[in-house]
Amino acid sequence: ITNDKNQLNVAKAALAANPNIYFEGFSNSPPYFMTNSGCSSGAEDASSDNLRTDMYDDFAEYIAEATKLMKQQGINFQSYSPMNEPDTNYWGANSPKQEGCHYDPGDSQSNMIVETRKALDAAGFNDVLVAGMDETSIDSSVKNLDRLTDEAKAALGRIDTHTYSG
Repeated sequence: ITNDKNQLNVAKAALAANPNIYFEGFSNSPPYFMTNSGCSSGAEDASSDNLRTDMYDDFAEYIAEATKLMKQQGINFQSYSPMNEPDTNYWGANSPKQEGCHYDPGDSQSNMIVETRKALDAAGFNDVLVAGMDETSIDSSVKNLDRLTDEAKAALGRIDTHTYSG
């Protein structure tokens, strides 16, 4: 929380200005120690998954813990999106861009959604929706929604998308 003090102050000010504000937690990337590249800006091959296959559940628990820490600070997430623009090749290791993490459509995105749901439920956050997939375009969101497993579709509480195109 101390590393995000300025962001937390902005969230608290927004809540004070509007007690009905909707807060969504989201992640651009897992922490570096959970990645294949050891880098939170992306994978060595920006078109490949960067979250280690043995870390989906650990990353989901990290998300649940962040949700808990924010709640302790008075910020209640109504939803949490565990990925941002996942089906792109934007997120390369050691890139000067923002941090990011590629997740292949289908199993990879499905696993992250399902594990996030499980971790939030285990932490007592049954009311926090899992949002996804925050793709770069409406077309990508529709295409990749169709590729989710049935279990992931059931775990997904809301569809987020960016509207750069589509």
